[in-house]
This record gives sequence, structure tokens and C-alpha cells, in this order.
Amino acid sequence: MKYIYNLQYYKPKTENGIVVDLGAGSGAQTIPLAVLGYKVIAVDFCQKLLNILEERAKERNVLDKVNTICGDLLKFTEVTPENGVEMVVCMGDTLTQLGNMEEVKRLLIKILNALQPNGTIILTFQNLADADAENTLNKFIPMRNDDNTIFTCYMEFEKTHVRVHELLYVKQNSDPNQKEESQPSLYGPTPDKYQKMEIISRLVQKSTTSL
Repeated sequence: MKYIYNLQYYKPKTENGIVVDLGAGSGAQTIPLAVLGYKVIAVDFCQKLLNILEERAKERNVLDKVNTICGDLLKFTEVTPENGVEMVVCMGDTLTQLGNMEEVKRLLIKILNALQPNGTIILTFQNLADADAENTLNKFIPMRNDDNTIFTCYMEFEKTHVRVHELLYVKQNSDPNQKEESQPSLYGPTPDKYQKMEIISRLVQKSTTSL
């Protein structure tokens, strides 16, 4: 495994090389990849975000290089060519939004099967937990605040997930108005932020031996 700092190092090996962006969202990776010259298959379960992605691609004159797919990430191979793709990227919190670790392993196997020989996988995830967070104030995460708003998160630890609660306080007529949303995020058996790449390395290695 190695860290990726700049997608410029991964220009297409062939003209119109294909890359899959899993959890593409509004295009944070898709747009730069299309600008580099890739044909991008952008997969996400949220059509609203994919609509934003398409608008951004149009603004950058790369809409013809982007194919958006709204659907299940675990079924992405249904829309990839039989001869494989040059690269698969899965960035941000995409992996941790899957239902369980078995789904993570299944996705990694599908990624490996979808790649051409010497293809590239770029994976990241944000592990909000650390080894001591469950019993300390580290479970509270300040995000952003100004004179009228306070945005913070706190983590509720479950058996295999951290449920991230997002709290937004907005001052209206001198009275605070609170809104709350929450979502579950997977974490490994040792949710140490310094071990996150090691966890992914073990998953990739196990997936490879299962092929």
C-alpha cells in the first residue's frame, strides 16, 4: 500500500482509459479524473449528488467523459467493460457507509476482479474513532461555528459501528434552534486512527487470496 497525494501521477495509460469512482458524490474525484483524460463511471446511491456532479462536469467541459450511475456500489461491475478498467477509486467515507465488514470485503473482491492487469486501486476512509474515544471527551468533535451557528458531532459506539450524530444550533431571534441528524459508520476491531491503512491492507490481502 502507498499513500496517494496527487492524481496527476495517475494519468490514463491508454487513450480514454476507464476509471470507476465508487461513492462519487458531487464529483470531488470524478471531475479531476475526467480532466486528466479518463472516461469515468461515477457510481453513487444519491441521484441529487450525481445531478450536481453532472452540472460540474458540464462547467468543466468534460460531461462527455462522465457516465453517472445511481445504484448499489456492490453491483458496480454490472456496468464495467468485460476487459476491465484501469483504476478504481473509493474515497472519503464510502467504505465506512457499507453495512458491515463482510460487505467491505465483497466490494474489495469485486474491485480486484474489475481491474485490468497492473490496475490501480485508490482507497481512503475517515476513521473518526480512536482507541480511547469511547470513554473520553474525544467522542465530541467540533466542526464549525460562528456568531449565529454551532455545528458539532458526537459519536455513539455500537458493536461494529460508530453512530455519528450531527448537531446544528442556529440562532433565530436570540433563541437557539437545534437540528440533529445521525448516520452509522463502520470501524474495525482496533479503531486506531494510525492503523487505518493497515486495516485496509489486511482486507485487500485477504480478498486477493479469496479470488
